[in-house]
Amino acid sequence: MNVKEKIFRTMRNLVLLAGLLVAISSCQNYRDIVVADFQLDGFQFKNTTSAQLNVSALVDNPTRATLSIMEGEAVIKKEGKDFIVLTIPQTYSVAPVSKQRVLIDIEASVLNPIEIIATGLNFASWNLKQFTVDGKITVKSNKGFKKVFRLKDEPLEDVLKALKQI
Repeated sequence: MNVKEKIFRTMRNLVLLAGLLVAISSCQNYRDIVVADFQLDGFQFKNTTSAQLNVSALVDNPTRATLSIMEGEAVIKKEGKDFIVLTIPQTYSVAPVSKQRVLIDIEASVLNPIEIIATGLNFASWNLKQFTVDGKITVKSNKGFKKVFRLKDEPLEDVLKALKQI
């Protein structure tokens, strides 16, 4: 074996070792992330067609990656027609290897103010079976992980039940 082949073989082994080390060190067990104790902390009308909701959840992030909610948007539909748009206007992060309460502001905009009056201003009296949700939330990590959670025509009643169980 000549010198050129030895150098090539050594370089190849170093590249394989470096690749293996990167793969091992970047492996995160994202399935161990736990979101619990989801709650509505506040609700404030901005004007007649928009409001701000303040929600929070306890997030346990055992990974070595910082997790961020990069974007979130949803449309609540009443009987198939767009009714309310919900957006998360900024990015929220959870530090690696931590358990912390994350406070999230959500902006709500009513698309048809007359329809909300017809439905009633007392939210507790709404028939939730009339409402469905379309939306998505994008979660990213500083290690390259990206997951988009989507809802398509999910009954609002089921979404609210799921959030109460968290």
